[in-house]
Amino acid sequence: MSISSNQSSILRIQNDIANLQKKVADESKKEASLLKQIQQTHSSITKSSSASTVSSKLNQIARYNEDIARCNSKKSRPS
Repeated sequence: MSISSNQSSILRIQNDIANLQKKVADESKKEASLLKQIQQTHSSITKSSSASTVSSKLNQIARYNEDIARCNSKKSRPS
């Protein structure tokens, strides 16, 4: 392989790494946002008195946790 071919391969790989790092960072931001939403929803449960409202909030928290699991999955296997 020539030097220019090697340099081209290195540049392509560096770009791939940068793109993967950006994807991981984006998923980490989503995860942080979801955790904040979970905290807000959890604190609103203590203010709620209705059983149906509490149930709805718990379901919402479960959905946020599922979204966090998807974020973690994407971070572990970025494409």
